[in-house]
Amino acid sequence: MRPGLQALARSAPSAAESGYAGPVTAPVPAGSSCAVVAIVLPADAHFVGYRYEAVDGWGGGDCVAEQPCTIGDAHWQGHPVIERGQRTVIWSVFVNSSRDRARRGRLTTYFRPGANWRAPSG
Repeated sequence: MRPGLQALARSAPSAAESGYAGPVTAPVPAGSSCAVVAIVLPADAHFVGYRYEAVDGWGGGDCVAEQPCTIGDAHWQGHPVIERGQRTVIWSVFVNSSRDRARRGRLTTYFRPGANWRAPSG
């Protein structure tokens, strides 16, 4: 997985990529083990911080790296990895240990946009 994310960071953003908006969620079905969650920041953005969460049909809550999430039976493997190149890719692995509940791992990143960044229209 890491070589693919490193290649993504080194690749040039397409003309259609005007920016990023919103958290990215990764559904992890019950009985599954894990999923990679990745966010691509605008090319000239400065990464400031992140937030981990875990959500299921009964609720959700915050998570701390390498510790059980507040909803239980889920965790994030370490702090996010930062791949830098022509753009910045932030990624981590979300683990769902529940045998009977599907979960979503939510990674939110905080960044300062560069001078050329334009908010997505929509």
